[in-house]
Amino acid sequence: MSEKFVSYFRPGQLLFLIEGTLNDGKNQELISWANKFAPDGVEILTQKPLPFPPPEQQGPYEKGRQTATVGRPPATVGKEPPPMTEGKQLPPFPLSSEIPTNFRILPAAVKGLKKEEPDKLLELVLKLDDNRKTAPTKNLRAISPNWFVGSGSSTPGGTGGPSGKPVPYEENSNTTEHLFHLDDDLPQETRDLATGGKKGDGVIVAILDTIPLQNMDDIYTKWVAKEHTLLTSLHDSGLLLIDPDAEVDQPSPDFGDPPDFLQSNENGHDYLMSDHGLFNAGIIHTLAPKAKIHLIQVLNRYGMSDLTSIARGLQKVIQNYGTEKNVVVNMSLTINFPLENDHITTDDTVGKRLGEQILNRKNERSGWMKLFCLIVNIICWLIAYLFGIRIRGCEPTWYDRQAWAMMWICKSVSALNSNIIAAAGNRRRQGGPRPQAEYPAAFLDVLGVGALPKYTAPPTDQNARLDTTSYSNLSDRPEGTGIATLGGEAGVEAGVLGIYVGDFPEDTSDNQEPSGWAWWSGTSFATPIVSGIVAAMLSNMPGDSPSQVIDKLLNPQNPPDAQPSRQRQTKDLEDVLFITQPSSPPSTSP
Repeated sequence: MSEKFVSYFRPGQLLFLIEGTLNDGKNQELISWANKFAPDGVEILTQKPLPFPPPEQQGPYEKGRQTATVGRPPATVGKEPPPMTEGKQLPPFPLSSEIPTNFRILPAAVKGLKKEEPDKLLELVLKLDDNRKTAPTKNLRAISPNWFVGSGSSTPGGTGGPSGKPVPYEENSNTTEHLFHLDDDLPQETRDLATGGKKGDGVIVAILDTIPLQNMDDIYTKWVAKEHTLLTSLHDSGLLLIDPDAEVDQPSPDFGDPPDFLQSNENGHDYLMSDHGLFNAGIIHTLAPKAKIHLIQVLNRYGMSDLTSIARGLQKVIQNYGTEKNVVVNMSLTINFPLENDHITTDDTVGKRLGEQILNRKNERSGWMKLFCLIVNIICWLIAYLFGIRIRGCEPTWYDRQAWAMMWICKSVSALNSNIIAAAGNRRRQGGPRPQAEYPAAFLDVLGVGALPKYTAPPTDQNARLDTTSYSNLSDRPEGTGIATLGGEAGVEAGVLGIYVGDFPEDTSDNQEPSGWAWWSGTSFATPIVSGIVAAMLSNMPGDSPSQVIDKLLNPQNPPDAQPSRQRQTKDLEDVLFITQPSSPPSTSP
């Protein structure tokens, strides 16, 4: 692979976020306007727009959206919801966070800029955004780079990769060590909902991730013959659907093959990790063996992509399941957008400078201006609440609006009674404080998941605060929300055990006959544990939404005559879903 540099967004692309709908002629007018601000030798070209809701789903989408928002706000799983008054729904604060009925993302190619100069692309984006009020499209809400997305990126400013590299499992393919054991201290009702009954029957889990390089029929043929426990179960169930996206692995005409424009990082996560999604699918199938699993490709074979590929994946979720109630969306990935200094690389000059430029825009308003805007927004909110008149107030800053495209999509999915469960990220530096959760985990409508090391048994003191892993971000935002569960540490028997049928990185390969299993660690693999448990419980709670199931999981209640239940917590006061692997209930605490 060629020499790489650290960046935060895809070279040669930018995105326009537009409220409402536009025809092709209006799209071209917008691009013509943008080209007036492009430097000499640079041209901006329109690409295929991504409308929300997708055109073929607008009827069911709007019906489901209205049904989901009557009497209660969209799900605020793991986070404190806004206060409610009897029979009246409070407007969102600020009002600019409302989901438009229709919006679209318009990607555009930028020709004439070198990939080694990402700051020049950022400069163009900022110039366009500063002048967006002059655009022919009056509902142009934000202009942004096409932010990179990775599989729980482990390096500030870098891209791709869970926490630790996969390590071969050297025992037989036919094993039960992948099974899990749920905390015995949970109320019996919660345990029964999670481990008994329908076991996920009637529930759909959409996983946005990588897909295997090999054809699944070939994988099944090889590993069923070797009696691989989990792959045999997946094959026999017929419940796994693989949904490829040809655009994800497509070479860029200006910047080469995906390995050339996707950056390396200090942890060396520039290896093939195409089994990342299948690994997660196996975890979910283990915990909810009767749930239908739809593995949608949004990441390339190196565990990387960008916002447009995530948008296409979530379009598929809305198109396929817009009228379904029992849908859980697993996103073991993070958006490479810095929310704090610990999200910025310190090992690459260009990446450090670029990260600081982006983060500096967070504080572009002075203290008095921030206070003024807060007061204005409170007044507008009160007017909306008391009189039903919506006035948007102060326009959010460029920095604040960078997350809108992804936030609006996630809110659209949540408004349809589905729920997104996402990895918090792996950016903690060894021995340092835990950085805040990244997007999408940090969005209000998404449940963020942090990682615990592998315990052999729960602490005997249920009030004990548990340590998290050496790499895990805080589970969610605000601090103290979300959920933490098994993510493991790097190394043999230290990580989570799951399906791995591809080639191992050179420095972890043992050159032995592969078993079809690997130990792997990261918030990427804590996330499907939560998704699988939620799917299993959802199938046993007819009429409840995924968010209600999550609330029950986070707030377990014992029968009135039993001892009061206490939710385990981390040292950062996050709720814990305590689970061990393998499943044999141990007799002693660690």
